[in-house]
Amino acid sequence: MRLHELIAVQKDAILQRWMDRVRGTLAPSSLPQPELLDHLGDYLDELVEVLRQAEGESAASTRSHESPVAQQHGHQRLVLGFDVPVLVHEYGVLQDCLLEFAERAGLVLSISQMRLMVARLSAGAAQAVHHYSNASDDEARKQAARHSAFLAHELRNPLQSAILAFTVLRNQGAAPNEKATAVVARSLARLRDLIDHSLAEVRLHAELGVAPEWILVARFLEEIRDESNVEAEEKQITVSVESAPHTRIEADPRLLRSAMSNLLRNAIKFSHRHSRVVVRATSSAGRISFEVEDACGGLPPGQVEKIFDPFVQLGTDRSGFGLGLAIVKQVSESHGGSLRVNNLPGKGCVFMLDIPERAQPSPRSSSSARELP
Repeated sequence: MRLHELIAVQKDAILQRWMDRVRGTLAPSSLPQPELLDHLGDYLDELVEVLRQAEGESAASTRSHESPVAQQHGHQRLVLGFDVPVLVHEYGVLQDCLLEFAERAGLVLSISQMRLMVARLSAGAAQAVHHYSNASDDEARKQAARHSAFLAHELRNPLQSAILAFTVLRNQGAAPNEKATAVVARSLARLRDLIDHSLAEVRLHAELGVAPEWILVARFLEEIRDESNVEAEEKQITVSVESAPHTRIEADPRLLRSAMSNLLRNAIKFSHRHSRVVVRATSSAGRISFEVEDACGGLPPGQVEKIFDPFVQLGTDRSGFGLGLAIVKQVSESHGGSLRVNNLPGKGCVFMLDIPERAQPSPRSSSSARELP
């Protein structure tokens, strides 16, 4: 009998022996058998196939040195709370069990057979540990991202209240020092931009995914307009919203808010004083087109494509982060949409964010959107 034949015939007994060795030592005694074994039986099947090929017999399929089973096992052990030394020791115990059964059967293993078996088990342990470490690092990044998103979101609420209160006080003449008022307004707006950028980047770059909800578009755009009142009033710019009252869209409200706020603030930032900015939304063929039309006088020749790159600022005002339009583009792509700009020389620009009316299926998105209250 050859080694691969022994493993195939004695597979169940080998698995039982392995469980007896690890239960209560490497693994808790209370751990159910299916979770303890995980895919170990499939891993033995892989080992049998490798040994069979090495002994010159034809195989039904060719297996690479990669072991998806070992990778899955590493992830499963992370979920169960095992540590890396235990994970490695499991493969050592499996090797001891295989040698024990070979000795019982009177098999004399050649150097090449021993070398192949040890190499395969070592590779399996290495792949399991590698996948375990990657999954652990990924989970740590996600937890840090969730924490950052929570802090940014919690900061945004009181900041928005401060902005609204400041706007009321200024409109009532309670802040007579115009220069100091302008400084406070710019500082509040800059803080809000920083928080909104942080929220958007956390969701886009930390793989938190899109969390769609049903949004009433007109009310949503009016809220964004109200949030930009400080900047608009400072430049005496009129911001108007044009949208059908019952138009709805299924999208991530935080990401969409960040995108539209960036477009509106850019429009206000670069529009001439005493001008008008229009924010509109139209529905057609299952898609919603958001447009922000400014009065900046138009873009310089040959600069249209560059404005969507990170850290690019074409105007003389460098008060922002240079990330706004790059974030808007990422938001559009995360929703299966597109971002375009229509340059109107001598007048301004129209930025168009076009996304599906219903959220696109995504393995990282929420399974269903929350309905409007």
